[in-house]
Order: sequence, then C-alpha cells, then structure tokens
Amino acid sequence: MPDVPKITFKKARKASPELEEAFNSTDPVVHKLLERAARLEGSIRQPGVHACGIIISRDPLIETLPVMPTPEKGGKKKGADAAGGEDRLLTTQYDGHYVEPVGLLKMDFLGLKTLTVEKECVALLKDRGIDLDPDRIPDDDKLTYELFGRGETTGLFQFESDGMKKWLMALQPERLTDLVAMNALYRPGPMEYIPRFVARKQGHEPVTYDHPLMEKYLKDTYGVTVYQEQVMLLSRLLAGFTRGESDKLRKAMGKKLMDIMNELKAKFVKGCLDNPEFRIDRWKDEDEAKKLIEKIWTDWEAFASYAFNKSHAVCYAWVAYQTGYMKAHYPAEFMCAQISSEIGNFDKLPGFVAEAQEMGLELKLPDVNESGSRFVPTPDAKGIRYGLGGIKGVGEMAAAAIVAERKANGPYSGFMDFCMRLAGSNAVNKRVLENLTRTGAFSTLEPNRAKLFNNIEYAIKKAQQRAKEQSSAQANFFDLMAGGDEKASDAELADCPPFSPAEDLKNERDLLGVYVSGHPLQSCGRLIAEVSQAKIGDDYVSFSLDRLASRSADEERQAEDGEDVPTDEDVADPVQETSGGGEQDAGDGVKAGLSPIDEMLMRCADDDWLLKGLARNTVRAKGEVPYSDKRAFDRAVGSERTKFKKRFQHKKLDPLLLKRMDVRVVAMLGGCAVKTPKPRPDGSVGQKWAILSLDDGSGQADAMAYAKAWEKCSGLEGCVDRLVMVCGEVSHRAVYDKEDSARENPKLGEVLFQVKEAYPLEEAMPMISKGVRVMMRYDDPALESKMIRLGEAARKMPGRLPIFVDIVYEDGTVVKVDLGPLGRASCSIGFLSELAKVAPQSDTTYSPEDKTTLAAPEPKPWEM
Repeated sequence: MPDVPKITFKKARKASPELEEAFNSTDPVVHKLLERAARLEGSIRQPGVHACGIIISRDPLIETLPVMPTPEKGGKKKGADAAGGEDRLLTTQYDGHYVEPVGLLKMDFLGLKTLTVEKECVALLKDRGIDLDPDRIPDDDKLTYELFGRGETTGLFQFESDGMKKWLMALQPERLTDLVAMNALYRPGPMEYIPRFVARKQGHEPVTYDHPLMEKYLKDTYGVTVYQEQVMLLSRLLAGFTRGESDKLRKAMGKKLMDIMNELKAKFVKGCLDNPEFRIDRWKDEDEAKKLIEKIWTDWEAFASYAFNKSHAVCYAWVAYQTGYMKAHYPAEFMCAQISSEIGNFDKLPGFVAEAQEMGLELKLPDVNESGSRFVPTPDAKGIRYGLGGIKGVGEMAAAAIVAERKANGPYSGFMDFCMRLAGSNAVNKRVLENLTRTGAFSTLEPNRAKLFNNIEYAIKKAQQRAKEQSSAQANFFDLMAGGDEKASDAELADCPPFSPAEDLKNERDLLGVYVSGHPLQSCGRLIAEVSQAKIGDDYVSFSLDRLASRSADEERQAEDGEDVPTDEDVADPVQETSGGGEQDAGDGVKAGLSPIDEMLMRCADDDWLLKGLARNTVRAKGEVPYSDKRAFDRAVGSERTKFKKRFQHKKLDPLLLKRMDVRVVAMLGGCAVKTPKPRPDGSVGQKWAILSLDDGSGQADAMAYAKAWEKCSGLEGCVDRLVMVCGEVSHRAVYDKEDSARENPKLGEVLFQVKEAYPLEEAMPMISKGVRVMMRYDDPALESKMIRLGEAARKMPGRLPIFVDIVYEDGTVVKVDLGPLGRASCSIGFLSELAKVAPQSDTTYSPEDKTTLAAPEPKPWEM
C-alpha cells in the first residue's frame, strides 16, 4: 500500500502491481481476504464525538435528527449518572458532514487554559493595586514584540514550539499582523511559504505581485497569500465573484469538490477576461491574460486546500500577544499564573521553573505565612513563592483553609500556634503537617525541619486537647490567672538533629517536583565536569554533536593537507558561532546559511537520498544558481552531490539512526524503570531491559539499557539517588515529514542515549582515576583541622578511591601527602559534600582517564 494520505484500494491497485496481483491471486484465502476488505472500505469503524462541536437548532433537536446518549470523557460507559441514572451528553447519530445540510448550525467552542492564565494573572496584579484589562492593552508595545523576536514564547498560546521560536527570531515581528501571519503559516503545508515571507519582510527579497490589483489584499503579507479570506476577496476583485460564490470557492477548494471547482473556474476565467481593470498592460492580450489566470488559479488550488482563515489567526495571535504583554511587563505574576495552571503536574513543573529562572525569577520554598493556595509572586515581584496547594499530599482544600485562617486571624507565630488553630480541622491532618514540615513551609519560623516533623504527634495531641477544653467550656486554672488563653509556644517541642541537606533536597523533589533550596549535586560539580564527557539535556546533546562535528571537520581538513590531527586539549575553542548572516567555512565553500541540521548531517552523510537533499540545500544557500533555471540548478546539485560523496565516502550512515559519538556521563540516578517484555507466542519471556533517569545538575534525560546491557548492570536497580557512571552512545533518529515519501529531506528527531555499561560511581572511579587530589596551603591556620576533617570523612564513608593532599608552601614548593590505607573514600554524594566543606571545589582534581568503555572487551569466539 502506498504511504500517502487518503489512499483507497482503487488508487492503491493502480500504483502497486503487487497489490493488484494479490487481488487476482489464485490462493482462495488471499483473494477472499482482499475482496472482503474492499467491501468493508469506507465503513464506519466506530462512532466518535467531536471535541468541541455544538449543534444548534431552532427546534428541539429530537424533532430534527436522531440523538443518542454518550459517556462523557473519563466517565462510565453505561449510565449511572448521579442526577438521573443516564449519560447526559447527547450526540447526533448523523455524521458531522451531514448535520449542516439538514439545516442545523455547527459551532466549535474551544476552552483555552491560556484564558485562565490571563484571568489569574490579572487577579494577582489587582492584589498589588494594578488594574489591567487585557482587551485594552496597546497593540504596538515594543517590549512585547522584542520578547517575540527573542523567541521567549514558552507559555504563549500557539507560539511555543521550537520551530516557531526559530522563525520568530528570523522574522523579528514589529506589528500584530506579523504575528497573525506567522500563526496562519506555521502549519503543515503553508510552512513552505515562511522563508519567503520572512525574506520579504526583512527586505532580502523584493515584494512582487502577479497582478497590480492583487497588492490591495496582499500588501500586509508582503505579496504572499496567507489566508482563505485573501482568496475570497481576490476572487471578487479580479473576477467579480459574489460573496456567496467566493465562499463557495473556498469550500470547494478546501474539500476538493472537482465538479464545483470546474464550474467556478469557468466563471473565474470569464470574470477576469471581462474585467477592464484586469485587462491592462500586457494582459490586454487574451493569451497573456489566460496564462496569468491559469497561474493564479493553479496557485490557489495548491494553497487553499490547507490555507488557514484569518479570523482564527487573528484571535489566536491576539491571545498570544496579550499573554506576551503580561510576560514582558509583569513576568512574576504571569509565571505564577502559568505554573498554577499546571499545579500538581510534576512533569511540566521543572520546565516552567527553568523558564522562570531564565527570566531572573527565583523560586522560593512554600511558606505558611506568605504562600497562597496557588503560586504567588514575592512582595518585591522578583521571585515566585511555591503554592501550598501544589505540595503533594496537601491539596487545594487544606491550602485554602491555611490561607483563610491566616487572613482572618493574622500570621502564624510558630508551629504550635499553627497546629492549635488548624490541626483540629478536617482539612489539615497529620499527613498535611508531615508534608508541610518536610518541604520547609515552616522554615521562617523554625529552620530545623526534622524537629517539627518529629513533634507532629505531640502538637496534634495538644491541639485536640485544647479544642476539647474549649468545646466543653472548661478553662485551665493557669489560663484564668493569666487573664485569658495563652498562646502555644514552640519552646515546648523536643529538640533533635536536623535532616541532612541531601534528605531535605530529596523531600523537596519528591513533594514539590523540583529542587528549590539547592541541588544535591552542587558539591559534585567539579567531579562531574572532569569525569563526564557530555552534559545531560539540551546542553548534553549540543556539546556532544558540536564536539564530534568540530573534530570531524578538523580531521578532514588536516588530512587533506597531510597534517597531524590535534587532540581535544590542543583545540582551545573548536566551535565558533556566526551571526548576522555572515559566512563560516564549513568546507567546500558551503555557506553558514545551511540549517544546523544540514550542517550536522553533512558531516556524516553517505546515503544517496541524504546527499541529494544536502546538495540541493547547499546550492540554494549559495544563491549562485536560480531555482527557476531547472537545468542549471540540477547540474549544480549534481556537482555538489559529487563533492559530498567524494569527501565523505569513508563515512557510514544508518538511514534510521544517525550515530554520533560514545560518551561517558556521571549523574545521579533519579529512577530505574525495569521493563518486562510480553510473552512470546511460544510462551517464553524475553529479556528485561530498563530506562535509567539521569540528572547531572544541568538537566535530566533518560538512558535506554537494553537487554544485553541491562544483564550486565542490573545491580543499578538499588542505586537510586546515588551517583552512577554510564557509558553509552548518543545518537539522533532521522525523521521525515509525512509528505516526504521519497525521503529526500531528513530531519533530526529525538535524541537517544543507549547504555553500554553502567556502574555505581564508587566502583567506577578507581577504574579511571588514581585518586582525588586536594590542594591546601601551608600557611592556612586551619590546615590541621582540615586534614583531620578530611580523614574523618574518609573513615565515615570508606571506599577504594585514594586521597592525596598537595600542601603548597609560600615559595611554591609542593609536598604531596598520601593519606594512606585509611584515606580511601567512596565517591558518593555524602563524601563529596564533606569534601566541599573542607576545600573549595576549585582546589580538587580527579585526573580521569579519557576512555568511554571501562570493561575489558569481550573475547572473540576464536580467542576463547
């Protein structure tokens, strides 16, 4: 079956001889199977419900069309509605395409979370005495357009994707119509017009029109047809169509109704020929006029099938502009509203927090005296206070009760005061108190979280006792002597050692979804920087690819010149960026106009389909041969393809997987999800594999440990929240657009990190490092105490990594001291934290070997 949209058996049999042969097969099973499949073609597979389609009728619906009760999304399949025992969602039994022809109105009502974000942001501003009406903001605000031009559009409706950000930075919008056009163009199909639109807006390409009359409706979009309404208006201007005929044209083109289109085409041709304003200049000649009419009609046929309507684009762009205005002028309030819209969603929270931090906003711990039930800005609007309702196990009801009590009777003076006022209520129970204390919600009242956590039962008991006395109208003798109720004091709480910093941070991650007061790997930065060969997350990918690409380019250039290839240490700054449309030597005269994807793919290309696509893009980037001259353009493409093939003939490329480089990564193992395959048909069970969640402080990523690798490193299952070393391969999956059936334009897909080896860091470090060296100065008054503390840390957390101390004298002499057999430590987060307290991380070094595999290679069969 051809892999094209809207394929049918009739079309497929013409395109595929194999399918036609199968239809005519002498095998009765095959013939009957396909014959019955053809009969079933076009049948309804299952009923569906439109996400937001509403049917409106003058008369009751049951008098106009058949309806049926349908379970609502997430509801029960059979009616057990609390109200009437039946499903209340009524849907039509007619197909959606036949509802309007019978005289009903179908409207789509969309519910946008963005509008809730706007409303909440306005409410937060009102609390600060700022009245903002989003419908009355100026549409020419410079700060807002600069925000769009920088691509800082995370959280802005329909402008959040990476591709959209890239084009916004190229476009540099200056007016609302630019945003409206980008909203309409950034969709499958019209996307191919974006480069032309951007080039014309920036003045790199002249704005031209097929006919002077068309400037009236295409001027705002720089001569590019962007909206359905433009096609409708131009049909009326050029050919004298009525409003009804122009709308009929839009529908016919969009739904490819050939009979109606042929009928309207005849009217369009006649209307243009009869229009004296159209028949000017060279188009007075009928043959020239017909050529232009045919071109316009052909362009419309190709465009209108996926064109977007301007009314939608304006609404969407205006909502995006409103949120962009709030983000530009009131970042703290906007980000609070944005994060609150996903409250409790720990999957999205880290991304929003990272966005807020990039904007210079600091996320602060929840606080019973400052936090709201949702996220709120700090009084100086330079930070965000974590919402009480976002703490796992607290919930909106308990958070609302805490805030309401605080507003009614003033701030809480201490933990006991909080418990006396709220612990007796149904909303605030023991679990709520445990999670509040573990996340530091009382830190401004008592910094020792463990002390409060261990006194929860005592506090609840005291609160219940006080509530019982008050309800029985009894008064304590000492309270009467004092002249009233005495406030509970935290002085009566039993003291205890605080949680370790690592435990506090773990509680924050588990209950808040992110680390707030720090990161457990802060003390491990030097080790990770020295031992890891790549960073995790986005930086991890770019680091790996840029490093490999630079080495590859250097090797190829110098191999041609007969020079020795330098090592990584010899290359001070291997990756250089260009800006402002400048040129960069990428080899063979390739300009920097190539996309980063093409740049990376070019360096390891071998397959013909890829070379052809890269060569075409290279010729376009050079701009020396016009695309309109097909023969010259194809010759130039062939020449570039030959250059690429000759230059990269030693490279190998898997069409599905672009393999990049082997890396070694040190990170904290945040989770280990072990997968068990489904039983095979013979009843046997496949080998287990695992997904390792890694965090190195710069980002988070998943690494795939497939069956063979997981068999070797399954011991990692018990190493969650510990440092691990993972050796594996970073690669990019090559993906193609659905329309790219020839696979001529590959794009970089998701990043894959495939594990080859993985070890607890305590085991791995002795394999690649001779030990940790710590520099100390002889004239440091605390030298002796530091040496003692270092030895104590090693004894508390013993391991196999040797510790050496380099004592530096005033004259520069260095004495190297080996702490001996007792100075062997485990390379754990705990030890590194203690080491950071003794000496700055800048004074420590690990000198690891530069290898990506630690285990000895498996012997070949003939070597065994």
